[in-house]
Amino acid sequence: DTFTGILVVLSFPVVIAGIVLAPKIISLVYGEGYASSVLAFQLLIGMTGIALLHSPFSHALLVFNRQKKMLWVYFFGAAINVLLNLALIPKYSLYGAAVASICTALVTLLIFAVLTGRYTSVKVGSMKLVGASMLSVVSTGVMYGVISNPPVYNFHIFLSIPIGAVTYLAALLIFRRLFVFEIARI
Repeated sequence: DTFTGILVVLSFPVVIAGIVLAPKIISLVYGEGYASSVLAFQLLIGMTGIALLHSPFSHALLVFNRQKKMLWVYFFGAAINVLLNLALIPKYSLYGAAVASICTALVTLLIFAVLTGRYTSVKVGSMKLVGASMLSVVSTGVMYGVISNPPVYNFHIFLSIPIGAVTYLAALLIFRRLFVFEIARI
């Protein structure tokens, strides 16, 4: 539960910042000639964020000696990915592959969560996790507002990223205090 909360708190802002700053990242690393790959990069960043979230569930299954269940989830995910790639790549090329990866990550996340709830004593979807998720979403929203604002967005990426990180952490701390204060008043 704590591990999943930490992953949410860390991965959500990284995914959103990566999506917002993708054009600048691609330009910096590969040059303007690769601008057409920005959408695929953004899709794959989203997929990576989703894939990270299934890690605590797969680890729980491993700890509870449910490796066979994990194997079947990975096999099923691979089969879905191959089928989606066959359907989407001919029409949408690399964007189809990226969408197939996102769909596969979402399906495996859902299956891992269900199996973890069913075959382990780990509580899936606890209030602590919901609270951490809400806190991260709101704080990421503040960060998004700052880094997508033209004056900050137009800074060099090596300045935009730290500004986004500081904004996120400040918002996280402020909203955490407000949230805890409101709960204490109830």
